[in-house]
Amino acid sequence: QYWWTFHESKRDWYIMLLFFIHFVFSFLMLIGWKARFSTFVCWVFTCSMQARCAVILEGADVLYRVSLFWGMFAPTGDYYTYKTILGIEKPNPQWEWWKRRERMLLWRILHENPGTLLHHMRWLVPAVLLPKDRLSEQCRGTKYYGVIAFAMKMQVTVVYLFSAIMKTHPAWRSSGQALWMVLQLDTFVRPFGGGVLRAMPLSVLRFLTLFVFWNE
Repeated sequence: QYWWTFHESKRDWYIMLLFFIHFVFSFLMLIGWKARFSTFVCWVFTCSMQARCAVILEGADVLYRVSLFWGMFAPTGDYYTYKTILGIEKPNPQWEWWKRRERMLLWRILHENPGTLLHHMRWLVPAVLLPKDRLSEQCRGTKYYGVIAFAMKMQVTVVYLFSAIMKTHPAWRSSGQALWMVLQLDTFVRPFGGGVLRAMPLSVLRFLTLFVFWNE
């Protein structure tokens, strides 16, 4: 009852226009142009499109929608975007914080207790010996730490965690027949899956079934 959609229309030109707009903002999100706004637009269009055809959705569609939601709060516009390719980089707040931290640490050591310089050398070597551009390359554009990064990692973790928790049938946990049973479903199995069923012995299928469960 809380679903909403603007894809509810029988006019082909209108639906094609919505798909075109969705494609444009997906491309802009991919290259990092106004990444937060582009991600928000993609999230809105995705929610609307999924609400239009909710009966055919599966878990992957929900994960895609939730990932877009988290992406609105992540600094996706500063990492692996057209700015990096063209050499256009704006100051990274985390990098600026790291530089201030190094300067404060160096001042405190030199003025309060110079004898601890060697102990802190692992922090000071990058700031003192490496050129600024090389230090920038090491500390910018590749890693991001924050609440949103933790939330996105937890989102992926929760997917596999609850996938394992929901596998309560003995076919997953003891007998290991789940994969063999899945390959019996002609509705979903393609020719390759049929070939796997005929070629692999039951012992291998059982091992793969138990491996999937314990890996999750």
